Amino acid sequence: EPLQTSVHDHPLQRLDLCKIAREGRVSAATASFVHALLSGAGRRSALLTPEGGLMAGRLFPHRPKISEAFEWERLLATHVRSGGDCLIIEEDSEIRELLAGVSPRSHLQVPTSPRAWIQAQALHWRGSRLQVFSQDGTPRTAHLPLVGGSNLLALDLALNRVIHAGCCPTRTLATLPSLDPPTGLLEPVHAGQPYGVFVDRASCAADLAELLAEARTLSGRRIVLVTGIHGNSTPEERQALGAAAAAADEVVFTSDNGPWT
Repeated sequence: EPLQTSVHDHPLQRLDLCKIAREGRVSAATASFVHALLSGAGRRSALLTPEGGLMAGRLFPHRPKISEAFEWERLLATHVRSGGDCLIIEEDSEIRELLAGVSPRSHLQVPTSPRAWIQAQALHWRGSRLQVFSQDGTPRTAHLPLVGGSNLLALDLALNRVIHAGCCPTRTLATLPSLDPPTGLLEPVHAGQPYGVFVDRASCAADLAELLAEARTLSGRRIVLVTGIHGNSTPEERQALGAAAAAADEVVFTSDNGPWT
């Protein structure tokens, strides 16, 4: 059941809520960046996504379920007691139901007139060189371990949300060099190899085509793709995924049904 019995004293009522709709490959990275930037700006934030949660400094790497609603309420209460003041969610139907009927202290809204805070100067499979613009428009150069334009799009969306929430732009922008790559969006795997290995959440044909087009712009090297498909996919979905995968130079299809690509 959704959280109705304790709605009048639910810990979410003492938190500012930032809702990011689950859309394609970028939304999870946007939520991750918002969490990191708010923390860098001095806020005490928690993160809840369809892949799990990060609350009170503890990682919970499993999908939130409606049957565990009171356990997640308890974790949010622990977050509040430890000084937490905000919650970021990558919202899908299950998380929406998990928090149904509970109003947060306030919402961290999307600005009506977002602006560009960063601009790519060079994209490489090892990282990115950016121009970072101050509040008055003055640019400075920054090097980040983020790979690809999708990560930079997610970062710019996060910067707009965090600065619109009232965080100091100077302090927020100063945290950029310390950002880690987000999980599942061209997430690098470092094992000393002289080439890039990345994990990406692309699991449908459209996302896979976007990923491969992006990877092609980062390097002139061959692209080897290892991918699987959901067990409940239709023949049409499998055919579309195969057609999108053809943009790689070599493809390995796995027999598992995991969502990761």
